[in-house]
Amino acid sequence: MKLQNKLKIKSQYYEKLNYLFSKYNRILLVDITNVGSSQIQKCRKALSSNSVMVIGKNTLIRKVLRQHIKNKENIELFSSFISGNVGLIFSETEPFLIREILKANKVPASAKPGQISQCDVIIPSGQTDLPPEGTCFFQALNIQTKIQKGQIEIISPINLLAKGQLIGNSESVLLQKLNITPFSYELKIKQIFDFNTVYDTSVLDIKPESILEIINSKIYEFGLISTSINYPTYNYLKNSIKKTVSSLCGLAKMLDYKFQNKMVENVQPDVFSHKKTDETFNQIQCSKIENSSAENEEDQSGDMGLNLFD
Repeated sequence: MKLQNKLKIKSQYYEKLNYLFSKYNRILLVDITNVGSSQIQKCRKALSSNSVMVIGKNTLIRKVLRQHIKNKENIELFSSFISGNVGLIFSETEPFLIREILKANKVPASAKPGQISQCDVIIPSGQTDLPPEGTCFFQALNIQTKIQKGQIEIISPINLLAKGQLIGNSESVLLQKLNITPFSYELKIKQIFDFNTVYDTSVLDIKPESILEIINSKIYEFGLISTSINYPTYNYLKNSIKKTVSSLCGLAKMLDYKFQNKMVENVQPDVFSHKKTDETFNQIQCSKIENSSAENEEDQSGDMGLNLFD
C-alpha cells in the first residue's frame, strides 16, 4: 500500500513538472542550501500568482527536461546546472523582481562551527555588554581589550573571518557572546532559462540606467569620429547646419542685414560663433590698419630719401 502511494505521488509530481516545463518559458534555478521549510513557504506566498516554486529530486527533474530538448533550445545546458540542494521557480515575472522578492525574505543566521564564511566578518571597536570576567576569553584570542564602566571594551576593530574561511569553535562562541549574526540564508538564483536563453545571475546586476549611459557615450564617440573624418551623418549634418546658420545670423546682425526668410530671422545666433565672428572681424580690421600704417611709413621714408638728393 505504501509503495503504491509513493508511485502515485511520484507520477503526479512527474506530470506536474511536465506541465510546468511545457507552459512556462522562464525558469529560475535557485539554491536552497541551509534554507528552512518555513522560509520557503514565505517565499512561495511572496511570489505572485503567476509563479510556481517546485522542489524535488534532481534525477526526476533531469528526466523531465530530456523530453523538452526538442521543443526548447539550450534546455540541456540548463539541466547541467541542476546539482545539490536546488529548486525551480516557473514564472512570468521578470527575474529582477523575483530576486528582490527572495532577498526581502532572507533570514539572519549565526556562525556555526564547520561552516564556510559567507563574507568577511569584522568586529567593530567599542564597548560591549560583557562583564570584566570575560577578559580571559579575549586574551586567549589575542584581542586587546580594556575595562570601561564595568564592561569590556574592544580597543581596535578585529578581522575575525574572511570570505570562504572555515568557521572554528572559538569564532562561533565569540560572535554568540557579542550577539552578532553576520550571515543570512536566502534562496539564491543560480541560473536562468529565459525564452531559450541561459544566462548567469550577474546579468541581473546590469541596470537599465547603465545600459542607456553606455549607449549615449558610444553615440557621442561616433559623433566625434564622424566629425573628425568629415563623414556625413544625421547629427553631423544637423550640427553643421546649425553652426552655419548661427554664424550667418551673427554676421548679419553685425552688418545690420535682415533676412527675407522669417524662419532664419527667428534663429538665435550662437554666442561662441558670434564671438568668433567678432574676433575674426577685429583681426581683419587690425591687419588692415597695420598694413596701411606700414605702407605710409614706407612712403614717407622714400620721400625723405629723394628730398635729400634734390
